[in-house]
Amino acid sequence: MAPSRPLPELVDDAVAEILLRLPPDEPRHLVRASLVCKRWRRVVADPAFPRRYRSFHGAQPLLGLLRNTYDDDSISVFLPTTSFRPRGGGHGFPGGIAVDCRHGRALLLDYTKMIWEGRVGILVWDPSTGDRTILRNPDAPLLNSTAAFVCAADGCTHLGCHGSPFLVVFVGGEDHCHFGCVTKAFVYSTQTGAWSAPASIQLAPGDIIRQMRSQLVGEALYFFRARGILRYDLVGHRLSAIGLPAWYDINMMLMEAEGGRLGFAGLKGSSLHLWCREESPDRVDRWALSRVIELDSLTTSEPFYHPLHNPLLMGYAEGTSIIFVSTGIGNYMFDLKSMQIKNIGEGRTLEDVLPYMSFFIPDCARGELPSLART
Repeated sequence: MAPSRPLPELVDDAVAEILLRLPPDEPRHLVRASLVCKRWRRVVADPAFPRRYRSFHGAQPLLGLLRNTYDDDSISVFLPTTSFRPRGGGHGFPGGIAVDCRHGRALLLDYTKMIWEGRVGILVWDPSTGDRTILRNPDAPLLNSTAAFVCAADGCTHLGCHGSPFLVVFVGGEDHCHFGCVTKAFVYSTQTGAWSAPASIQLAPGDIIRQMRSQLVGEALYFFRARGILRYDLVGHRLSAIGLPAWYDINMMLMEAEGGRLGFAGLKGSSLHLWCREESPDRVDRWALSRVIELDSLTTSEPFYHPLHNPLLMGYAEGTSIIFVSTGIGNYMFDLKSMQIKNIGEGRTLEDVLPYMSFFIPDCARGELPSLART
């Protein structure tokens, strides 16, 4: 019997085509593949591989959640949903509340500085690289403030914009009980290193900004206020007010609707209501109820909904159809398109989470491979 010949080795291009197809929502898969042999590791270490990998998969994967707690002290903690672990923190930012997470970076506000320094601390944090940028807030006595983060690189696809220039939009109001609420928006640009002059709008008394995550749709950011929605035009540097439909509840969140339109989701009991902003024939934007989903009608292999506890909306993964719901039994990731439900594995009830979405391709030079492969 003739001895069998060894199988021919795959060329680097063929190996790269195989590794490109590993799913990005679990970094350990790529890590373990790179430990197979020196050739596979060389392919992963190629500087061109991350760009090809991001381009092949397109949408950024979910790597974890930033959870805000408001017990004795305000604190933001990173909850991993994969083998990814952030650099430069993530186990707790005392005083820091995450208010936005977009384009691979998180934005936190530190209100403890209001007591000692009379200002709000602003921190931009990249969990993938550990880079931290501390900004001084604009010189304005704003209350009920929040902020939003946006990558400012020209032509960026936002698949791997770590280290790119960015904008921080800081919004807050001066509530004068009898004269109304003057709400202002300031923009910090890393390209100028300074805050812009404010854009202002006069709102009714008590119509203050709510500290809920913003939504980026097109060239505008949207914020919840006490009596509706505030729109900030990134190009025109203008503020405008948008009303809400008669249907209104505190358990709601902004999101992008189908067709790239502004939308929001709201829960009444176990009924999930999805609304979208659409243009009517008379060219006046109006709200339309696009869908109602009864959570108690969904069938799963295990109980996920407690009939005696109203579910809570926790967050929305921007650019996807995924929302996060706390049901009284557990915390779940719910895909509105596929109607699939996944337990995210956190025992306690979560009330405020921001999904962290980014590509994470481990750097061989930093010795990350063995530690991630063991997780």
